[in-house]
Amino acid sequence: MNSLLSLHVAYKNQKNICDDVKNFQKQDYHSPNFGKIMEWLQEALQMQRCSCFEEVNTKLLLRLPNQHLIMEAMITNDECIITKMEHHDT
Repeated sequence: MNSLLSLHVAYKNQKNICDDVKNFQKQDYHSPNFGKIMEWLQEALQMQRCSCFEEVNTKLLLRLPNQHLIMEAMITNDECIITKMEHHDT
């Protein structure tokens, strides 16, 4: 997984991307926005592991120059699934 497009495909297929998120390391070819999203998901995974909650639901609002990207994810011990991905023009 290395782009916003791959995240969108994972969202559409309701794919568990837990391993991709755990193993993510920012590379020069990654876009800044993709890096922000993966770091957000890594933080959510870390939060779920450090808490007494079995499930963490998290939301991200990413402000882009001409639109806002809204994402939601559901995190459990062995799952990370993007449950919402939409954009709105500004």
